[in-house]
Amino acid sequence: MRFPLSLLALAGQVPLQDRFSPSTNTSTMRTKAFALKEGEAVFSPKDLIELTRPGEGVSNDAGDLVLVALSKYSLEHKK
Repeated sequence: MRFPLSLLALAGQVPLQDRFSPSTNTSTMRTKAFALKEGEAVFSPKDLIELTRPGEGVSNDAGDLVLVALSKYSLEHKK
């Protein structure tokens, strides 16, 4: 079954909203000031920067051990 081209053009005009759901009024929504959270249970951007990063692994001649260099950046010491 082939669809007429005009029917396909009208199908592209359908809105993505559900017309039966209540719309939210943006003027009544409360806005909070944005602030980054810190603490023991929060993964912050600072924690991401200070994660330990493994380097390239180098194996010994026998191939049973691997030596991996680790690097870590500290925002406190800037190195």
